[in-house]
Amino acid sequence: MNIQEFEELLEGAAETQRKDFKNPCSWNVDIFAKDILALSNVKDGGYLIIGVAETQTGFERKGISQEQKDTFDIDIM
Repeated sequence: MNIQEFEELLEGAAETQRKDFKNPCSWNVDIFAKDILALSNVKDGGYLIIGVAETQTGFERKGISQEQKDTFDIDIM
């Protein structure tokens, strides 16, 4: 995925059946397991986008810190 494709995912800032936003956080199997399993049941999968916070008016890009990023290990699930 390139930057343009990622920006297209964020465009509209709305969750869908194939797109789920999560607040900035460290990697936590307990938090993500349910979401990943749900997205795996969608035809062609989906996207779990971490670093986007829900606000009263929609969603806001927050990103993640380097400390949070360092905890991410997709091999641990």
